[in-house]
Amino acid sequence: MIATLKQHYEYYHAGDLTALKKLYEYHAGNCAKAAELTEDTQQRAEYLELAREWSEAARSLEPRTSPTSGADAQAGPQDGRNQSITGRPVEIANGPMYSAHTAVQR
Repeated sequence: MIATLKQHYEYYHAGDLTALKKLYEYHAGNCAKAAELTEDTQQRAEYLELAREWSEAARSLEPRTSPTSGADAQAGPQDGRNQSITGRPVEIANGPMYSAHTAVQR
């Protein structure tokens, strides 16, 4: 089900597998959360299947994103608050941050 999105993400994030892995984990988490919130059992099963597929996609990148290889080994910890997976600011409830999407709407 996620093949087309994976193909798109892998094209645009080919140079940063760590970001790609985080993006897949982000989608897995969102699908799992949606499954928790839905009352429809069929829809819950679909969300759980999507979460499993995204988690599997993230795990498949683990050997290539190990912290002992490449630039990731030299990079220090980063403060990821208020940042989306793409590195663009995101809108938050308690601050002035905004995404490109909300900026266009204003």
